[in-house]
Amino acid sequence: MKLKLKLKSLFLIAVLGILGACQVRSQSLPVNEVDSNGADSSSFQTIRFAIGPVVIPFQRNVSGWESSPGIGFSAFTPFFRGELLLGVTAIRWETTEIERPDFLALHLFGGWSLSTPERFPVKIASGFKVGNYFMAFDSNQIAGERNESELAMSLVVSIRRTLYRNLEGFAEGEATRVFTLPKMDLVGLRVGLSLKVGAPAWLKTVAR
Repeated sequence: MKLKLKLKSLFLIAVLGILGACQVRSQSLPVNEVDSNGADSSSFQTIRFAIGPVVIPFQRNVSGWESSPGIGFSAFTPFFRGELLLGVTAIRWETTEIERPDFLALHLFGGWSLSTPERFPVKIASGFKVGNYFMAFDSNQIAGERNESELAMSLVVSIRRTLYRNLEGFAEGEATRVFTLPKMDLVGLRVGLSLKVGAPAWLKTVAR
């Protein structure tokens, strides 16, 4: 019940965050930042790389395993008044029952998020991820099929603050549903650093 309430709370925060960011950005985006097609002219002009440790303090339908701290890496680029994102999270799950194998989980995802304007020193964002949750079980502990791959969908909320020029610190929370049988529900937390750099010329060319 506590996990269900936490998932609902994170979902509500994400929805409210998107609505709030939409309102702020619609009021603050200058006309010259929008091209003739209605798209944000800053699309694909920069890439923001983010990395940090990940923990999963709450989980449901994952009995028999406990997660260890993992690592998450993601990249963001401006797109349509928000940000496109790609990333991967790696977490090791260790068994609490001798007959179950340990496994490594790789969450590969893409998504989109909307944040308050970049000129603000503190940015609040929310969005979604869709991807693949790949589980590689220890081969010396299980017979037969050793890999499992399932659809995963997430809602994300984050806050980040400028530390120095293009360097930012951030904290992120996400609610993820993995479509196993039964479905796995995970609440993850990540903190770390992100760095914004100019996008390569080929990406800007493709964007045009």
